[in-house]
Amino acid sequence: GLIVHSTRDRLFPVAMAKELASWCGERAQLRIVKDLRHNEPFYRPAADYWGPIADFLVQKPAPRGIVMRKILTV
Repeated sequence: GLIVHSTRDRLFPVAMAKELASWCGERAQLRIVKDLRHNEPFYRPAADYWGPIADFLVQKPAPRGIVMRKILTV
């Protein structure tokens, strides 16, 4: 799995993301992004945050039973 977290998240400290990643073992990929608050990626999308998520989704096959649709932006 992929865990993406930011250094300025005041609700959940980076230590919690690191602990979650350690519980997941080798299956976890942890990406720490600088200077984004907890909900900021939703209100001000940033490539630093969403880029690793998009890359992860493109590289991994969809779980069985999940239908992935390609969304094109113009």
